[in-house]
Amino acid sequence: MINVDRSLLVDILCDQLQEYYVFPDVAGEIADVLRERLARGRHTGLDDEDFAEAVTEDLRSVNGDKHLGVRHSPDAIPGQEAAECFDADLYRAEARLGGYGFARVERLDGNVGHLDTREMVSPEIAGPAAVAAMNLVAPTDALIVDVRRNDGARQGWWRCCAATCSMSGPRSMTSTTARPAVPPSTGHCRSRRGRAPAGASRSTC
Repeated sequence: MINVDRSLLVDILCDQLQEYYVFPDVAGEIADVLRERLARGRHTGLDDEDFAEAVTEDLRSVNGDKHLGVRHSPDAIPGQEAAECFDADLYRAEARLGGYGFARVERLDGNVGHLDTREMVSPEIAGPAAVAAMNLVAPTDALIVDVRRNDGARQGWWRCCAATCSMSGPRSMTSTTARPAVPPSTGHCRSRRGRAPAGASRSTC
């Protein structure tokens, strides 16, 4: 970021937010916050690392979305295709070590089920674990799905879990909003936990 106009960086970030963020109205609000704080001189005198932290704080200030963030790297980051970033074996191994995303499955007093989820792993991998978890809580009168420390969902996760529940009559299980993947030309590659960048999805049950 040395010798780069930070107003230009903020403009690029705002443009990408408004083009790719799953909730366009929220993207507009976040972009307004970024530009307003830039105009107030919030970033004046900050080094590159502190600038990245400040922008990350601004990005999350509207709706608390921890998927949003800026990281500083002193070294150039080469552009990569999504497929190059994704390590399927690593993803499976980490999913297994993380309990396939289920930190706690229990039945509370009052016949209330409780799922403490930390990640919504692809159902092709987590299917048996999800079935086992849901079989335990299926007879309960109410179910709490705790996603406060969950870092995101794979499409189909809710359907995988809900399919094991006994329900009377048809019921809408998911709603999904998709966006195009960030183009490789941005030089951004999210490889955390072995996952490739993909269209965002939002699931509700």
